[in-house]
Amino acid sequence: MISLRQFNFLKKYAPSKVEIWSMGYVEDLSKLFLGDSNGYLYSTDIKKHKVRSFKTNTQGITSMLCLGNNLVTASDDKTITVWEIPEMKINYKTEAHNYLINYIYFFEKTSNLWSSSDGFLKVFSFPELKIMDSIKTGDYSNASLWLSEDERYLAVGTWSNSFLFFEKGGRGWEILKEFKVSSLGIYSISFIPSEEFLFLSGIGPFNLYLFSIRDKKLFDLDFEEREIFWAIPFEKNSIFAGGSNNKNIISFNRESISGNISTLINTNLNFPTILSYLKDKNIIAGGNGKGELIFIALHKTIFPEGRNFKIEKKI
Repeated sequence: MISLRQFNFLKKYAPSKVEIWSMGYVEDLSKLFLGDSNGYLYSTDIKKHKVRSFKTNTQGITSMLCLGNNLVTASDDKTITVWEIPEMKINYKTEAHNYLINYIYFFEKTSNLWSSSDGFLKVFSFPELKIMDSIKTGDYSNASLWLSEDERYLAVGTWSNSFLFFEKGGRGWEILKEFKVSSLGIYSISFIPSEEFLFLSGIGPFNLYLFSIRDKKLFDLDFEEREIFWAIPFEKNSIFAGGSNNKNIISFNRESISGNISTLINTNLNFPTILSYLKDKNIIAGGNGKGELIFIALHKTIFPEGRNFKIEKKI
């Protein structure tokens, strides 16, 4: 077996024995919260590297948000839970859908919580989790989602080889455009405000896509070989993306309709399933398919100049 390490880990340990599916960070407490595929929730003190575990879900914790002194978790067991932190007290819990929940999203302007599942998107009051709206999307298995600040547009990644772009009008939310993609699932959506782009990571097969909000156009970036599973907003016009044994910084420029991808490899990284940018510490935290938690210090990590590419393959 060939071993290659183009960057080192600041720290690496295994809170879980199975895949880490979700992650949230509370800066004031220096705590990182993790959810795994068996339904365990972990509270990790990243200064002392102490881990506490909680078992309240019968199936995996698919999505997670840290909102002030609240931690919100969603699960394959159809429930959404609101925890009070750091006490780890459950204040609210509800069975939100009739099927597993793929994703939760907080819309700060109205303080509402959105969730996605098969055939429906739902909107809840926060933190009480009272149902405010239910949006029927047909036969689509909904996954990742994003809502524009003016509440006019809604982007939804699905598990149905489709990316959906909604517009809100007098009759409510309606699909403005549907794009068929090669990936079965659009697993994550990252907003790049400076360029008015949405960056989409797809799996089954792996691929990356870029959506121009201004032009309502979707582009195929053709990066299947990196097997990128998860991406998060990074600095200015860029995202940080994790793939099979690799980490990437991908930046975009609307004016030149181009981008740049810079990649580092470490064969001990394994397959990252979730990422979080701890901006106050200049650290990337990642969970992988082996239940490991990995920290990468960005100030000690030098990315190469990277490769330029054109954004031109329209779907």
